[in-house]
Amino acid sequence: MRAEDLDAVIEVELTAQPAPWTRVIFERELDTEHSHIWVAPGTSPDDPAIAGFCVLWLVHDEAHVLNVAVHQDCRRRGLATALLAELLERAVEYELAFVTLEVRESNAAARALYGGMGFEEVGRRPKYYADTGEAAVLLTWFVPE
Repeated sequence: MRAEDLDAVIEVELTAQPAPWTRVIFERELDTEHSHIWVAPGTSPDDPAIAGFCVLWLVHDEAHVLNVAVHQDCRRRGLATALLAELLERAVEYELAFVTLEVRESNAAARALYGGMGFEEVGRRPKYYADTGEAAVLLTWFVPE
């Protein structure tokens, strides 16, 4: 992601998340050395310029996924899968040990996506989400040796 993509990324975020990140949060991520934001372009002329994104931190031997979102008009096309597949390929290439993330306990679609890609449930964080008090499910994908 580049700074000029910020408005388009925020548009995706607003359509995708129950508690969307603010512009300030995205700006901070752009200025953080270990933070990476990957964007996926729209795939048809009617799509927004940026249809999805993934925010991750690369720290030591770990990738931590902070946010994955796809614009509501572009869902069910494999964009989230493609972003995550790229991340997992790079995790192998960079010789990372694992990829972690948290997901809302109620987000069945995301949990199914992650499970289908080989993420394993490794724990829970009770009352993790401030907007609802919902638990987060901790998922990890272990890089094959």
